[in-house]
Order: sequence, then C-alpha cells, then structure tokens
Amino acid sequence: MSFSFSRQVERDKKAYYHALQAGRKEGRGAIDATEFVIWFLQTLENAAGFAREEAKFILRRNRFFLLFATKLNERQELVLRKLLEQGPSRVDLGIGAKAYRKISGASTATTTRDLNTLEAAGVLKRSEAGGRSTIYWLNY
Repeated sequence: MSFSFSRQVERDKKAYYHALQAGRKEGRGAIDATEFVIWFLQTLENAAGFAREEAKFILRRNRFFLLFATKLNERQELVLRKLLEQGPSRVDLGIGAKAYRKISGASTATTTRDLNTLEAAGVLKRSEAGGRSTIYWLNY
C-alpha cells in the first residue's frame, strides 16, 4: 500500500485543471494561487483519507487470513484471496455460488460443499435468501 497523491488527482482531473487555471487573470500581471492552494489542501486531505481506509481494509484482510488460515483448503483460499484483491466495494457485495464456481473452476457440488464448510467454520455468513440468490459475506 502506498499513499498516492497522484491517484487522488487522477480521480478528479477536471478540478485539478480548473484550480490551475483559476489563478490566471489576463491583464493583471500576477497570479493568485489561492484557489489552487485550497484545491491542493483538500485533495491532500482526501488522499490521506483514502489511504487510511485502504490501510484499514488491508489490516482486516490480514487479520482474516490469520484467523482462518488453518480452516481453508487451497481452493477456498484462492477464491477468498481473489475476492479480497478486488477491494472493499467488491467484498461488500459478498459472493454467491456462481461467482465462487467461476473463480475456483470447481463443480457445482464442490462449490456447494466448500461454501457450506466455510459457513460452518465461521469464515462466511449466509444471507437470509436461499437457493440461487444465496450470498455469503466474509466474517471479518
């Protein structure tokens, strides 16, 4: 993980270019950098906040694997690592049997067995819905 100001600028290039241009007033012979400085400080604060959230997610991920490493077989670990690699917004969606099967390449029966085993071990929590719409969330 790295703190990245440039990633934050990339997220809102339009505001960056606007802030750069705001201080240029033709005919005055001077530059007023106030708007750019305000933009810079707000962007710096946003970048730090994003880095803080990213660090919290990484700590949760690492703690998850420390807690459950002995309860996972290779296939289960692969699926969960791939899910976590996609970041918190993807993890928040949970995982269903179809996505698990796609990531793992396992059969339907193996997928069902894996998901039930992970739920029984406390690694995953099952949604209220059943059947095809069942979603599992990481217990982290």
